[in-house]
Amino acid sequence: MVELVETKVVNDKLARQVIEGVIAGEGSPAEVVEKRGLKVVSDEGALVAAVDEALAAQPDVLEKIREGKVQAAGAIIGAV
Repeated sequence: MVELVETKVVNDKLARQVIEGVIAGEGSPAEVVEKRGLKVVSDEGALVAAVDEALAAQPDVLEKIREGKVQAAGAIIGAV
């Protein structure tokens, strides 16, 4: 677990989810990261693509954001 955090594969918040998965019997920390898709993404292009995909999937949320309803961005953040 320490190595995954130190090498920035996961952050502190995601590490908690990894530990929960290990305790639940989902495998080693690396296996839980892979199975749950918890790896931190620092590739800007990948992040932009994920945001674009989330916005395209939820056009109603996009419209609320455009109207200035900043709290609606939480749905996009969750999806990304």
